[in-house]
Amino acid sequence: TNDIAGNTGPSTVRMITDNIFSMAELAIAYEIKVVLASILPVYQYPWVDDVLDPPSAIDSINSKIKEYVENKGLLYLDYYSSMVDDRKGLKSDYTSDGVHPNEAGYKVMSAIADEIISQVLY
Repeated sequence: TNDIAGNTGPSTVRMITDNIFSMAELAIAYEIKVVLASILPVYQYPWVDDVLDPPSAIDSINSKIKEYVENKGLLYLDYYSSMVDDRKGLKSDYTSDGVHPNEAGYKVMSAIADEIISQVLY
């Protein structure tokens, strides 16, 4: 979500997904097992006022990641579905700032990761 928030300068959905897919392609070329994860939901970045509609960007990126994973036969960690609230933000139980997971959020993520990553290892 740092790219969506513009923390390192302006980024488009296309730039973000191109970067993700380039990293995945390099890993695949070196026979590294690739697992991609959804971006966590964010309704608003508290430190940035001019990011318009983060939920739409996140939905678009997650959709493209999921499509890429399906086309490549990779594994997908769907953190988003378990952590999203009705505003398309991070559930308040899982965050203190609406962006970063807290301990409870990481527990949810850990359970999802353990299940999927075990498929890669065994």
